[in-house]
Amino acid sequence: MKISVISSFYNGDPMIPYFMNHYGYADEIVAMFNDNGRAIDAPTEQAILSHPNARIVGFDYPENKADYAFAINNLNQMISKIDADWLISVQGDELIFPIGMQDVREVLRDADGVIINTWLWWIFRHRTDLDLDPTLPAIWQRRHGYPGREFFGAIKPSIVKPSAGITYSIGAHNCHAARGNLSSIRFDGAHWLNADPDMAVKRRMRGRRENVSKRSLNDGMGSHMFDITEKQILAECEKYLDAPQVF
Repeated sequence: MKISVISSFYNGDPMIPYFMNHYGYADEIVAMFNDNGRAIDAPTEQAILSHPNARIVGFDYPENKADYAFAINNLNQMISKIDADWLISVQGDELIFPIGMQDVREVLRDADGVIINTWLWWIFRHRTDLDLDPTLPAIWQRRHGYPGREFFGAIKPSIVKPSAGITYSIGAHNCHAARGNLSSIRFDGAHWLNADPDMAVKRRMRGRRENVSKRSLNDGMGSHMFDITEKQILAECEKYLDAPQVF
């Protein structure tokens, strides 16, 4: 059974080592790269290719700025070309895993359907947490966060069979299969958007208004990043310093 993972990154993305660590079991990691027209730098390339089965696929946004409609079309085209039994399609800050931390391969080997939903907890640094260490397993370093998962963006169809004719909608919150049905199982996941204040500032500020294409602005895409400030990000992280342990 072949498992592929696909996501996207930019130069200096601080999530790369944690992502590669978490998905190290995969047979293939496809890293899509676009950094607003800038070429990939050597440290970023090395961080991605540190996984022996990782490969980089570059692409160019029409305006050299994030275009959500273009991005999802590009993803769907990539999926149609991937030769794998199961594909894990996630954002660079989404670390997913089977319920109860079971073996991924064993769970997927017995899974029915062609689409598996993931229920994501939004993770925050707890006041007792140590600084992140890229040499250690990522998932155990941040286990506290918002306990609810029944809201838009928390449930995503993150695992699919590429052979089923998969088409994601903008934002990858929904997808359609030409053949097959939704699986009866689900995965859990940790959304690391705010898993560390410094990382949150670096990653979320990269999505601010000036890095979004005119088309996406007109379509209202990525509105949660339009006016975000460092102060707001840090305040949100502060709010959840005593969040409960969720897994």
